Amino acid sequence: MKILSENLRIRYRDVNREGRLKAVSWFGFMQEIAADHAEALGFGYHGMTELGVFWVLARMRLKILRQPRVEETMKLETWPGTFRRLFAARHFRFSAADGETLAVASSQWMILSLENQRPQRVEIIAERCPDTSDLPVHFDFASRLAGVPPEGDGMLFPVRFSMEDINGHLNNAEYMRLAQDAAEQVLQKPMDFDELEVVYHSAVRAPETLTLYTASDGAAGKLVSGYKADGTLSFCAALRRSAPEDKA
Repeated sequence: MKILSENLRIRYRDVNREGRLKAVSWFGFMQEIAADHAEALGFGYHGMTELGVFWVLARMRLKILRQPRVEETMKLETWPGTFRRLFAARHFRFSAADGETLAVASSQWMILSLENQRPQRVEIIAERCPDTSDLPVHFDFASRLAGVPPEGDGMLFPVRFSMEDINGHLNNAEYMRLAQDAAEQVLQKPMDFDELEVVYHSAVRAPETLTLYTASDGAAGKLVSGYKADGTLSFCAALRRSAPEDKA
């Protein structure tokens, strides 16, 4: 099973007041299908637990070509990519009913030990992965994502227990909810971001509090970084637009 595809219907809970998909919805869809495909290939949550390890998302980047609307149906496809030392790649494609590409994304994942949380080489599951060298690679993550230094007044966001996942950490998609909230709080309006990227540095758990700092990313985007109470960087995110802010 090189590619797993699922049909999705966009619900009212998935969109903002403008009827556009929220960042947390895009990332939530990808997180779920990635888990489904990994499980089908034998290295999902249950299979990894038997090996004494678990998956963590290290980085994800999404490029939106067209925003689907509420009640629209779309297809989401995913396939694993290359395995490089500590990172395993996975790619995604969203498409409309007529085949139009709505968005593409790539991600990098790490495997950590359940015993000591240390990274493990991803080759331990490479033999279970099909050859996908003929399938597209949307982003290669060759460049770093700049963080925002913790200077000035930040925005405090308490992490709730309902925001944690099965591993007891803030759910991957929830980081993008916080990043979008912080960016739009500064802009004082919902924004039609068409590129979303996040790098995960350090897990956070309830009832910890993250302090978010924002900065401009060119003329049409925002950078957001979240820090724990002890000053540890938790995540960096970029939310970009192809149009200037004053034309939103």
